[in-house]
Amino acid sequence: MKKLLDKTANGRINEYFDYDPITQKVTIYREEHVNPLVDFAQALHNEAPLDKDMKLAAMVPDHVLTHALQNKWGDDDWKRWANNSDNNKLRIYKGNL
Repeated sequence: MKKLLDKTANGRINEYFDYDPITQKVTIYREEHVNPLVDFAQALHNEAPLDKDMKLAAMVPDHVLTHALQNKWGDDDWKRWANNSDNNKLRIYKGNL
């Protein structure tokens, strides 16, 4: 029995409450719809001039930003995330950072 608890103003993040009567387990989780970010990143990649020194690297989903802030990510953590091939669709600058 999944119920919507909260929804962000832009509609990208929904928070749900789920109860399984068989296991009597309660789960609260968030879903983030990143397709709009992927589309925006691709559009920026296609039209943004890439300056050698100042480049927009990627669009960062809210759940990644939250995780990074909670875990105090440094430059190496951000580079590892940005260069991970799983995040390629969120990249604007396609070169290695």
